[in-house]
Amino acid sequence: MRCFDEIRWQVASFSSLVHKAEELPPLAREGFDHDPVPVAIADREIPPDPRLAFWRTLPAGARTGEWLHAVLEHLDFAHPIAEQRGLLERVVERQGLSLSLTDLERTLQAVVDTPLCDGLRLRDVDRARRVNEMGFVLPAALSGATRPRGIEPADVAAALAAKGSNDFVRRYAMRVAKLPFRSWQGFLKGYIDLVFEHGGRWYVVDYKSNDLGPGIRDYGSERLALAMEQHHYVLQYHLYVVALDRFLQRWLTDYDYEQHFGGVFYLFLRGMDPGNPPGTGVFFDRPSRELIVALSNLFRHGGGR
Repeated sequence: MRCFDEIRWQVASFSSLVHKAEELPPLAREGFDHDPVPVAIADREIPPDPRLAFWRTLPAGARTGEWLHAVLEHLDFAHPIAEQRGLLERVVERQGLSLSLTDLERTLQAVVDTPLCDGLRLRDVDRARRVNEMGFVLPAALSGATRPRGIEPADVAAALAAKGSNDFVRRYAMRVAKLPFRSWQGFLKGYIDLVFEHGGRWYVVDYKSNDLGPGIRDYGSERLALAMEQHHYVLQYHLYVVALDRFLQRWLTDYDYEQHFGGVFYLFLRGMDPGNPPGTGVFFDRPSRELIVALSNLFRHGGGR
């Protein structure tokens, strides 16, 4: 008989998997995402782009990310932002911010008007077809008649390398193998910024307020890919998709991943404007079904299989 004190279950968040505990702010320990303070980029003397003037009035880091998330959570994307000034006023007053409401309205309108893919914009999302801050708890290595082995970084890396939907994800697997967690069993707790349904397909959205640089080109595809790797957002969105996939399997009677899952958007808000080159500020991926099945099985049965 196995005693309970032999089982060292842990409740983990994404942030606790990729960072040491002492590096985490309190909200991150609870499973909420946080935007990091930017690291200075050496030898770059690029003049600030005037199109990012409003964003330069906002400090980068967790506090800005938190109140922007709060605004986006309550906005009705389909209605003009200027008609929702009351919401913006309440947030600005509560946060003690000194900024132009008109500039904030214009900036947020640009965000919801920016094409994401195939003509889809946030403004096309029906408020009744979206879930903000969708919480989830994933059991990790707890199934089976015999005690499964805990999940190791190498287990996750192997799945990404073997089943990744593109070269970017397969290369990223090498970074996952170096993560600090060891033989983890328990539960993964987290919150997805936005889940929405459009045209019969479900999407995951994560908002990022990261300051990637002074120019619009700093929010192009290469810089976004670098940020996604450096902060392990690639791992994060694959975990989100596993959680959503399990939810949809239970909720939709005819659920089929290939038919019903649309993909993942990581929206780097500072780079989003419909006047910018297509794709600026928008990272998109649609993990392969094979990879999501492999990761889901890893969470269900543990490593070493």
